[in-house]
Parts: sequence; C-alpha cells; structure tokens
Amino acid sequence: MNGVSGVGVGAGGIPGEIVGVEPAPNVTERDTVKEEKRPETTVLPVAAPVVVPIQQENVWVVGGPGSNKASLCERAVARRDGWTHFSVGQRLRALADAGGGPASDGALARAAVSGGEQAPRELVGRLVKAALSDAARTAHGLVLDGYPRDMEQLEHFQKEPRMLLLDCSKLQLGRGRRDDSVAAFRRRLEVFRELSLPMLKHLDQNHRLVIVDGDTDSTEVQEEFTQVLLEEMEKAEALAAMPEQPPTPKPNGTAVQQFAHAMARMSGGMGNGFANGALRNGTAHNGILPNGNVANGFANMANNKVRKRV
Repeated sequence: MNGVSGVGVGAGGIPGEIVGVEPAPNVTERDTVKEEKRPETTVLPVAAPVVVPIQQENVWVVGGPGSNKASLCERAVARRDGWTHFSVGQRLRALADAGGGPASDGALARAAVSGGEQAPRELVGRLVKAALSDAARTAHGLVLDGYPRDMEQLEHFQKEPRMLLLDCSKLQLGRGRRDDSVAAFRRRLEVFRELSLPMLKHLDQNHRLVIVDGDTDSTEVQEEFTQVLLEEMEKAEALAAMPEQPPTPKPNGTAVQQFAHAMARMSGGMGNGFANGALRNGTAHNGILPNGNVANGFANMANNKVRKRV
C-alpha cells in the first residue's frame, strides 16, 4: 500500500475527497487512555520559543489522521521497560473535553480539534515540555507521538532523534471524538501534508526517518510497526549511552581571512588566491530538493529504511 487510504484528490487538486469510510475499531480496555483532568489555566502571552535539550532517550512518531498510531505506540511501549508514551493528540482531546472559559487551554484545544486545525504552538509547546520533564525525572525514555509536526517545531530541539512515520490516513467515524467528521478529517489531512512534508524531507535527507507504510487494520502491519518502534527504542538507548562529543569550534572571520591570504601567497598561480573551482567569499550554490520522489504519501523517499507494502 502506498499513500493515503480512503482519500483521493478533490477540486483544485486539494487532497481529501472521501472515497470510502472505515468503521471505528473496537476499543478495548487495554487501548483506552484515561486522562486526568487538570485545573483550568489562564493563557499567557506567547513567549519566544525555548530550545529543548534532549538528555534522555527519545523517539518521535508521526502519522496521518486516523492511522491509530497512539494505540500502536502504547502496545510497543508496554513491551519494553523504562519507556513512556505521550500522545499530543490524546492530550489535546482530553483538554477539549474538559471544558473551560473562552481563554482557557480547553477552549483553545476544543477549537483546534473540532476544526481539524493545528493547536496553538504555545499550548502544544507547554504540553511537550511537561512530558519531556516528566520522562527525564523518572529516567524513562519517551515515545513522543504527534510532535514535532513542522520545521519550526523541529528547530526547538538541540538534537534530532530519529522519527518513525506511519504512512496511513483513514476516515473513521463513530468513535465519539470531536474530530470525527468529514470536514475535520479533510482539514487535518491538508494540514498534515502542508506542514509536515518539508520536515519529513529534511529528516529523510539526514537519514533520520523510518517509514512503515500500510493499512493499520492489518495485523501484519501492526506487528511490523511494533517491531520497528521497538528497534528504534533500542537504538535510542544505545545512542544515549554513548559519551557526549565536545562541539567543534567554529572559526571566526579573521582566521578564515588569514588562511585565505596565506593560501594566496603560497600559490602564485591561483587567481585571486582561490583554488581551482573554489567559490568567492565562501559562497555555495543552494541545494535543490526534487519533489518527484514523493507520491501520495511518503513511502517513496529515497532513504526510507522500511520496505513499503503493496
């Protein structure tokens, strides 16, 4: 299977035309996540983003709307000690259901979830920082489900863990969720593709993206996702155990200029002191990322480490 299940291309080339509706999966007691209600808080003015250092094991997981990634993440985490799962989507839905006044976190979450929009960055940032702090305090690794979603959120981290993409999107109705509507599903899918695709390309270029592609109603795909996530958790533990390498100092402009002048004096045959083919003033051509290797979903990325399903 490649791309997005249950959707096609609508008018004007906008994805999201519904061609089929999948029934909601049976929710078992094991898959039910109980959210603790928190007291309402007053939303403060948005401050400058704080860079989040990653000191414990972390694995990022993203997936299209309706991919059931939260349930699959919980299944994998239950099979490995020392790990915690945090789902941004589940936390936002719990806030939305908790209610609250117009300026509360619940009201902000309710508006975003019901409309299929991305939640306010300040609100999501606070939720993620709290989850990272809780995991660090308990010395647990963290499977961070649903974050980061775009390049701006990615840049808040000093280090980039590996990301697991569950390339599956499916409209599911009848689950009793605020976003169980055709309009919300279409918008969620558009936002996911618009904001997440550049980030996924970036991670793929840096060999930090692993893709599992297929219908998550399939037992085989569910087990494949679980095994891949367990492997990524094991790799994260190994990387966290490695000693920290000191950062490489960046040369200042004066040292670079002195080196260029020295090379010019040593090589009288080189015009303007630049070696063969070197560019003036250290200028480099901008790299161009071709768009042809990404189809409806993301399974055709060149550095994908997981074989796609047919």
